[in-house]
Amino acid sequence: MSLNLGKTAQNLRNWRSWKKNTQFLAVLVLLFSVLVTTYAVSNFILYLSRAAAAKIYFAPSPLDLPPNSTVSVMIDPADNTSLQGGWVFVEFDQTKVQLTGEIMPNPTFSTIVRVTPMSEANTTGKIEVALGLPPNVPSPTGIMEWAKIPLRAVNTTSSTTNITSNIVNSQLVYLVNGQPQSVALTTTAGIIRLNTLPTPLPTSIVASPTPRPSTTPLPTASVAPTSPTPTSPTGPTVSLTPVADSYVSGSFTTTNWGGSQTLSIDNSPEIKISYLRFDLSSLAGQGIRSAQLRLRVKDVVGSGSTNTQSVKLTDTNWGEFTINYSNRPLPGQSVAVINGGQDGTFITVDVSSAVISKQGQLISFAIDTTGDDGLELFSKEYSLTTHRPTLIVSTTTGPTPIPPTPTRPPNTPTPTLRPPTPTPSVPVQPADTTLSITNSSGSSTPTVVLGQTFTMNINVNTGINSIVGTELYINFDRTRLRAVDIVPGVFFANPVETLERINNTTGTIDYVLHTPPETPAKRGSGILAVMTFEAIGVGSAPITWITGVDGTIIGAINTGARNALKSATGATINIF
Repeated sequence: MSLNLGKTAQNLRNWRSWKKNTQFLAVLVLLFSVLVTTYAVSNFILYLSRAAAAKIYFAPSPLDLPPNSTVSVMIDPADNTSLQGGWVFVEFDQTKVQLTGEIMPNPTFSTIVRVTPMSEANTTGKIEVALGLPPNVPSPTGIMEWAKIPLRAVNTTSSTTNITSNIVNSQLVYLVNGQPQSVALTTTAGIIRLNTLPTPLPTSIVASPTPRPSTTPLPTASVAPTSPTPTSPTGPTVSLTPVADSYVSGSFTTTNWGGSQTLSIDNSPEIKISYLRFDLSSLAGQGIRSAQLRLRVKDVVGSGSTNTQSVKLTDTNWGEFTINYSNRPLPGQSVAVINGGQDGTFITVDVSSAVISKQGQLISFAIDTTGDDGLELFSKEYSLTTHRPTLIVSTTTGPTPIPPTPTRPPNTPTPTLRPPTPTPSVPVQPADTTLSITNSSGSSTPTVVLGQTFTMNINVNTGINSIVGTELYINFDRTRLRAVDIVPGVFFANPVETLERINNTTGTIDYVLHTPPETPAKRGSGILAVMTFEAIGVGSAPITWITGVDGTIIGAINTGARNALKSATGATINIF
């Protein structure tokens, strides 16, 4: 027996006050849609006494306003797993900081019970974010972001304030042995520094104007003494995030990990190599003093490493959602060495010479190791932007200083590593996959009535390609259509959704879908996904594809890690 989830959610939205016990049971009903019996409630009380305390905290902390503008409400689950939802209460001093936009909840928890509007939060200084996990959606694991809060300083006075979580009223509900469990909570306040000078970057990130001493050895070779290189006055610092990143695994040779929030590096028992690609076109014509690659070791215990890892240049011609171990570009010349790292810390390595050599172009790094103590890093998909890989480039107001060329002393042996596994030779297929948008009757120009809710299919025909996943980027007429939902079609069996983002303000849908690991690639035709819209305005409403460099991608095997999309046709909805 189940309860009506939509009706329950609507009733919750209409409540004007909540008592703690009523709130607890209401959240449980919302999240699980089960009949809560007296026996079950007594079990919840027993669970409470056994549960490890989860933690609600804020990141980054301290937060500087300006220049930072967003604080994330974070949840550390401790020993708990399978978070099903919860009710988090946040408080701040509205006389010192104000929201600049609406709160952005974690999209995975798409059943929204209550999110305080910006106007209400700015009046009361109180925020509620109550979210639930939809049915059949797997719960995220590990530390996660609950919501983003955009903030600004109210005035220009230098001061400090806090943002806190009211854990007396807050609740997080986990599934334990098939039963909902409300766990104990702890919290740490977030510190907000208002109108203070930002803390200078550490010297490991910002290059010193003093040239590197000529006696500093490179990791792989001795360097003959050279004359100091003249330097130019320091210019602005440019921070770049990867345009693509992924890792490959020698144990899963045809699996792609482009949608993962992790970059893995290991050599035993499983070979794992991480790849990052940066676009340096914004640096064309600028002088470059130094370039530092900054990486964040995951906060999960065991993510750090005591081994060293090599940062190497590699080919830029690989696809984020198509690269795998079989089609990977082989790592080339080593340009830096990472001396491992501890859990939850930043790693910074100097890649200046490599960036200068590729100035104005794309640059791709492969990170590998010969050790058996693996390193786990956050990728660009990680929700906390401060923890994503970053290339920090210090520029000059003059031309790029030309670094001295290292000279290897005569008869110095070249270090050798285990030779790379040869890449299997397979014929490279051309892009042959097409996409189209039609209704269930096959029409791309259907007629609907104002106010009608209807569906449109995203159809795929792979041609000669065998595909493993796709990134779909779609525009629609936001003045006449409201996007309601997008779900997988029947083309892939048990697909994995790694991104579902609907924005009715901009009229866009972003959707990433792929096959599970070790599932064979799929060839043929069928319905890839199904979109649901509501007609909100009279007239012709186009639905079009975003294509090109930053557009829709079809990931396929045997295409040389290139986009397998040949063409994509949209639809026009006639509304009367």
